[in-house]
Amino acid sequence: TAWRKKAHRLRVGRPMAPTTTSADPATPLKRKRADDEAVVVPRVTPTPLKKRDEDRDDARWAAAMAVFAKFQPGLGHDGVGLYGTLTPPSARKVLDRLEVRGRTHVDVGAADGKMLLGAVALGARHSYGLEVAGGGLETKFNAMRGAVAAKYGEPSLPATLKCETDVTSLEGDVLEWLRTAFSSQEEEDHREDVVLSAVWHGFTVEAKTALLRAIAKADGAVRRFALVGPVRKDFGDPDDVLTFLAAPDGGNLGRHRVLLAHHDRVTLAGGEAHRALVFDVLP
Repeated sequence: TAWRKKAHRLRVGRPMAPTTTSADPATPLKRKRADDEAVVVPRVTPTPLKKRDEDRDDARWAAAMAVFAKFQPGLGHDGVGLYGTLTPPSARKVLDRLEVRGRTHVDVGAADGKMLLGAVALGARHSYGLEVAGGGLETKFNAMRGAVAAKYGEPSLPATLKCETDVTSLEGDVLEWLRTAFSSQEEEDHREDVVLSAVWHGFTVEAKTALLRAIAKADGAVRRFALVGPVRKDFGDPDDVLTFLAAPDGGNLGRHRVLLAHHDRVTLAGGEAHRALVFDVLP
C-alpha cells in the first residue's frame, strides 16, 4: 500500500560515526611511532647508584668470605674464624658502621686478616692489619688475598697484614705506625682519612692505652674507630674511653671532639658475645 511504501522510504538506518579530520596530518604517524616505541623499547626504571653499590658490595663480600671459609688454619678455628675474631656477619656490621668506602682502613689485632679482606670488599682504598702473633698468619693471609683477587678478576688487592708487631713498641700516632710497619708502601697510601677497628678483648691495658693515645695524637686523621670487647673489662664502658682521650696523658685531642656514634652487640667465633663501640672524631 501507498502508506507502507512511504514509511519504507522514511526508514532511518544506524547513524554513522562522525568523521573527524586532524588539523595536523602527521598526527596518525606520530601516534603509530609512539605505539611502536612502547612495544620495541619498554620503559626501564634505572637502578639507583646506591643500590648498585650495595649489590656489588654484597657480591664481593660473599666471594671474600667464601674464600676465607675454605682456608682452615687448624687449631682454634671453628669454621667461621680464629677464636676471638668476629664472625662474618658481625665483621660486616662493624665495617658498615665504619663506612670504609674510599678510606684507609686499619685493623689492630688483625689475626688472620678477615677484616682486611672484608674492608677491601666494601670499597676501602687500602686496608692494613697489625698483629702481634707470628708470621704464619701472613702466609695464610697472602694466599687468601690472592684467591680473592682471582675471584674478583683483579691482579691484586690493596690489603696488607704485618705480623709480629707489638703496638706498645710503636711510637707516634696511627699514621706513624703505618709508616713504620709498612715502610715499603707508597707514602700517599697513608692518607689522612683513616678508619680503625680493633677487636681488643685480648689486649693488655698497656696495649689499649697505646692504641688510644695513637688515635688521639693523629689530630683528627682517624675519623672513626671501633673497639670490640666485653662490657665488664678495661675500657668496656664508652665513658672510660672518652675520659681517657680527653685527659692530657691520653693524647689530648685538643680541638677535636669524640662522640659515641653506635654501640652494637656482636659475636665472636666460638659464640662469645661482646659489644662494638663506634666513635666519631669531630673537629
